[in-house]
Amino acid sequence: MTIRTNVLAASAVLLLSCGPSTPGNLSEAERAQVRAAVQLRMDGYFEAVRQQDLDRMLAFWADTDAFVFAGDGALIAGYDSFASELRGARAATARVLSLTGSNQHVYVLARDAAALSLEFEGSTVTVAGDTARLRGSWTYVFKLFDEGWKVVHSAGAHVSPSGGDVTASPTPQAPADPVMARFQPIETREIRPGVRCHHYQRYVTVAWDSPGPEPVAIVRSRRPDASPSLADCGTDSLPGDFVVRNEWAEYYAGMWEDLLFIDSGTGEVRAYILYDVPSRRHVLTLEGVGDMEGSIDSVTVRIWLLSGSGLPRALCPEISDAFDVGVDSLYAFNLRTLQLTPLGEWRCNQLQ
Repeated sequence: MTIRTNVLAASAVLLLSCGPSTPGNLSEAERAQVRAAVQLRMDGYFEAVRQQDLDRMLAFWADTDAFVFAGDGALIAGYDSFASELRGARAATARVLSLTGSNQHVYVLARDAAALSLEFEGSTVTVAGDTARLRGSWTYVFKLFDEGWKVVHSAGAHVSPSGGDVTASPTPQAPADPVMARFQPIETREIRPGVRCHHYQRYVTVAWDSPGPEPVAIVRSRRPDASPSLADCGTDSLPGDFVVRNEWAEYYAGMWEDLLFIDSGTGEVRAYILYDVPSRRHVLTLEGVGDMEGSIDSVTVRIWLLSGSGLPRALCPEISDAFDVGVDSLYAFNLRTLQLTPLGEWRCNQLQ
């Protein structure tokens, strides 16, 4: 099980050597202060996941070679490898419907170290339109750094909503939306850590989770009647390939027929950059992208876009005074003509 399934629940078990201040040397007031600090940090992480704020999610974890994340029998060592998985999970998640923690326990190890365990429950919608429910328990080990409390080790497990041993079991649902299903590749293979090969009906896409000097994606044609082959997944560009290179925090988001979607930005207000692969042209940028909510007809989907800020707080009482208030508007987005049509619906959006 990878972080693609674990993104809502992040975690840790660890044997931590105690420094000069052991729990026995701390007063109750000092222990209470540590408990409150890590609980506040934990609450902030859950909120970042609900808002899909990638920057805040990444900042929760300690950027150190000693970092370890263990989930559902798989272990990721090193912050860079974990961050790559987390970015990929964020790109694959269209919307976090809910995420709550309960039965929380904190054990103070020292003035600068503590362990927190909890149970969690939540649900998400993927970019392909599938809904999944998650439930389980997780342990996080926090260390106090100059920049604040961060998690250094983490471990846990998911269970099915019915209490069985199947992890991240999806909720029963109707057959997949046929329009949204065309975002879903026929097959995805991991070529090496951080690089994946997606086979679609018309194309093969090689995508990097953390593009830097590497491309964001390489798109090459494939025969619709050919079986997916690892031979199509080379990471060196070939004559005839369409190569998209990273310009500013850009990540592969998916394909729909001839359209290539690139996710741009690192905060909660993001953009989709769309390319027409046959013509190799940039055809549209959608700013302030929220999530897609299924199809209207065979080529049109519903999509939320940020349309303004400064909304009166009285209209959005659920948003804390610590955040700005924005407004999202719902549009019909035609994937063939690339036209947006307002649908007359709006919702509050929590902004940094």
